[in-house]
Amino acid sequence: MGVILLLAGVTSGALCGVARLRVDPSNERLLPHQGADYQVYQRFLTTFGSDEEMLVVVHDSQQSLVAPDGLAAVRRLTHALEALSYVAAVHSLTVTFRII
Repeated sequence: MGVILLLAGVTSGALCGVARLRVDPSNERLLPHQGADYQVYQRFLTTFGSDEEMLVVVHDSQQSLVAPDGLAAVRRLTHALEALSYVAAVHSLTVTFRII
């Protein structure tokens, strides 16, 4: 009986510790705080607010983006963004969606 009470006490203590556990998903702790990379990252966060998602807006005052030449430019930009190793997904006017 004493072993069961001891086990229950240890389990309760562990559960209290887990409840206080916090996960920091940011990249900030991965960079040394004195390095140039950290300063660039801080400037990026100051400018954009987050590194999770980014919205790229394209405006061309010379042509419509839904004209063939404009769509070709958007397609080139879409492919260039997709080619970046740190980009997880790109959603664009020129991407064909297929519903399965």
